[in-house]
Amino acid sequence: HLLIVIGTSLQVHPFASLIDYVPDDCPRVLINKERVGEARHRWDDGFRFEDRTRDYFWQGEADVGAAELAHRLGWKVSACGPDRKV
Repeated sequence: HLLIVIGTSLQVHPFASLIDYVPDDCPRVLINKERVGEARHRWDDGFRFEDRTRDYFWQGEADVGAAELAHRLGWKVSACGPDRKV
């Protein structure tokens, strides 16, 4: 399992809380321009990027981050754009 969250403020519920409904051993990746959804206290739910045990943050544009993740996972991805169909 792998949870990938891309391009969001994580401010709108119920979607914002979905990051907490995956198993504790499920890696969670946030690809976004800024860090969002972080736990503020040790008893809070949310991302814990400093722990580096299951939560990872990639800062930048969503399409670039998604392509980088695919590359690191060894997935072959074809180029997409407004003139191409997936």
